[in-house]
Amino acid sequence: MVAAFAGAAFGQTFLGPSPYLSLADSPWVGFDGFAFEDFEDGLFNLPGASASAGNPFAPGSSTDSVDGDDGSIDGSGTAGRSFFSGSGAAGITFTLDADDIGFVPTR
Repeated sequence: MVAAFAGAAFGQTFLGPSPYLSLADSPWVGFDGFAFEDFEDGLFNLPGASASAGNPFAPGSSTDSVDGDDGSIDGSGTAGRSFFSGSGAAGITFTLDADDIGFVPTR
């Protein structure tokens, strides 16, 4: 799951550990400019966003998705898609392009 959003610039806000079982748990869902990608169409097609490596990964025993991936909070995150790269320690960098989305994300 990838989320992108924009708003007025403010000082840093640190959010402590919190459960993330579904989109309803996102601290940003109410912000103007919020956009959401769940990969459920098998694509990473969030406007203005790109990934340095990887692709959406189909549901299965190796999938690590949010619990509500299938619409049910049932303790399992294997029924939805996630994003995976075999690049290991290199990780994945998600980049937001302000020219494509029309603003600079600030949160």
